[in-house]
Amino acid sequence: MSESDSSLSSVSARGRLAVLAAHLAAASSISPAVLEAQCVSAHVSPPENLQGTLTVVDERTGKKYQIQVSKHGTVKASDFKKISAGKDDKGLKLYDPGYLNTAPVQSSISYIDGDEGILRYRGYPIEELAESSTFLEVSYLIMYGNLPSESQLADWEFAISQHSAVPQGILDIIQAMPHDAHPMGVLVSAMSALSIFHPDANPALRGQDLYKSKQVRDKQIARILGKAPTIAAAAYLRLAGRPPVLPSSNLSYAENFLYMLDSLGVDVYTALAGAVGALYGPLHGGANEKAKMSGFGHRVYKNYDPRAKVIKKLAEEVFSIVGRDPLIEVAVALEKAALSDEAMGFPTEFFPVLFAIPRMAGYLAHWRESLDDPDTKIMRPLQVYTGAWLRHYMPLRERMETSEANRLGQVSVSNASRRRLAGSGI
Repeated sequence: MSESDSSLSSVSARGRLAVLAAHLAAASSISPAVLEAQCVSAHVSPPENLQGTLTVVDERTGKKYQIQVSKHGTVKASDFKKISAGKDDKGLKLYDPGYLNTAPVQSSISYIDGDEGILRYRGYPIEELAESSTFLEVSYLIMYGNLPSESQLADWEFAISQHSAVPQGILDIIQAMPHDAHPMGVLVSAMSALSIFHPDANPALRGQDLYKSKQVRDKQIARILGKAPTIAAAAYLRLAGRPPVLPSSNLSYAENFLYMLDSLGVDVYTALAGAVGALYGPLHGGANEKAKMSGFGHRVYKNYDPRAKVIKKLAEEVFSIVGRDPLIEVAVALEKAALSDEAMGFPTEFFPVLFAIPRMAGYLAHWRESLDDPDTKIMRPLQVYTGAWLRHYMPLRERMETSEANRLGQVSVSNASRRRLAGSGI
């Protein structure tokens, strides 16, 4: 890319940021009381000590059991295993589809109370962080426990910027993918492929004690946070049929991402690819591709989504402009601004990628915390078996055909096989 093209792209990226900044700045004159009426995160007392004993009476056997309750109001699921109806009963299992009421870990990173509309990072209300902090500042907070000093933030930003370049092999992999490949599929594949290019981060090659080194951990954190926007931008440009663009050392984290866009026991990389993959689907990040907005926020918040404070400011600005029905006009204007493909120039299939980039910091913070947690174990959730109890092998000739629902349906020949059969060999 020529120097002039780079300059134009930088101007364009800064222009986009200026538009967003103007939206928020224009709303700064709104009375704080209007917003604080909805801001409940900072006004809730900490939970009381819930430690005690739970007495369980098994009416099947008449036996009584004592279950210890922690100060956080949790019980160990394994304590219920001792509750048995007899020698053939292996003990009670807790049936909890989707882990709706199961806490597999203890964490000091974030606190959420959906009923009260509370979200805090390391004790800081999300409203305050959204108003005053940058993304990298909050990333440092959730990673290391405290907001950085001025020098710490400068070192943090520099370290991440120094790892924003992506190996050429990764870019080649992205370019080799179909031009219509889903951006999330590209992101997942590229993140996983990073482990190939950074074998120094693989415990299988360097030993299981590898991540006990703080230096090794910090390097992987800087690598992933630095490379994620570059990979995401390359995926976006691939969608547009354009080659990837190298990051600029003169721009901030967010500016760099927009600049690259406007230019139109396993290793941590595989773990992050799995986390990104979990975001890629109709029940989470991918849900935004399926339907128009049913409401700003997340379904976990039953009362008020604290992250919506900034959006409320924008709503007030829109209302001051449209000057009509506050319920109809604001909703329509916000929906159009939030979901229109032309609002920021992103196609809807790229939305989950935009969600994945900031989540990298949270993924890494929990990964880092789990390495020091003595209770961390391989998660092997049990199941409630409802299938056939016992069947014996039947010779092939004696078997009956199964119903249509339990048999292989018609599968077309793959394109690769068609090309091979046609003699192309490609």
